[in-house]
Amino acid sequence: MNTESDLASFCLFTYNQENYIEEAIEGALSQTYNNLEIIISDDASTDGTQDIINEIAKNYKGPHKIIVNFNEKNLGLVRHVNKILYEICQGKFIFLGAGDDISLPLRVENTVNFYVKNPTVVATGSNLQEINHLSVNNNSQNFKIGEQAIYGLEYYLSASYQHLYGCTRTFTRELINAFPLLNSSCPTEDTPLLFRAFLLNKKVAFLDEIMVKYRIHGNNVSSPENIVLMSINAIFAQYRRDLNFALKQNYISNKEYLALKKGLKIRKNSRLKRKKIRDKVKDKIIEFLKIVLNKN
Repeated sequence: MNTESDLASFCLFTYNQENYIEEAIEGALSQTYNNLEIIISDDASTDGTQDIINEIAKNYKGPHKIIVNFNEKNLGLVRHVNKILYEICQGKFIFLGAGDDISLPLRVENTVNFYVKNPTVVATGSNLQEINHLSVNNNSQNFKIGEQAIYGLEYYLSASYQHLYGCTRTFTRELINAFPLLNSSCPTEDTPLLFRAFLLNKKVAFLDEIMVKYRIHGNNVSSPENIVLMSINAIFAQYRRDLNFALKQNYISNKEYLALKKGLKIRKNSRLKRKKIRDKVKDKIIEFLKIVLNKN
């Protein structure tokens, strides 16, 4: 099944990724779904990323519409995402991509077909394959959170809840239009958008198919080092704002609101405890290294 009456938007976000951007764009251009706008948006890179984008866009002769956006100044991740999702992209189905990852050709087509067959689903994630900085597979096996399934709010509230892989996420226009812009102080769009899908009391799906090659190179936004630096308080402030908004809009019941409020408090405390432990370990390592260096 392939319905191409609905416009899809492939939003590729870039920043200082001159070593990887060509492969990322090629992945977007290789999509088999024809009714597709490809938005390549760069957040004021200081390397050669924009030159590569311009060269590829200028020479492209394929079926997809290409929109190139260069921010005049660096907006940061969330403001950059807000600009693209709320001001530029027009698709009914929205695919997010990073300038260092590679989407496989059937990602858009297969996901759109899934959305059409499952109209209550407003967000999806898929399986992935890790690659290294040379685009070589890091592991002989791919990564997955489980079998293909459709989840609702009860799953988010359960102890078995796991996030879908951020680099594989897709969303519907219905979800984006149901909430206001993300807080500019929030350091990530990733989990807040997924949380909004559950708040809308719609469905989220995991597709057990490798649709993205996720590159591990040490500078990923989602690397352990960068995740630690993200403000837990700012992320949970976004969750609380969206939770209150969902209640006000009658997306959720008061009972669901109270359950989610309690769950967020537990998860925030757990995150803060883990961060505290990591900080202590980091301090001990630094202290040990100082002692060793002083001896030498």
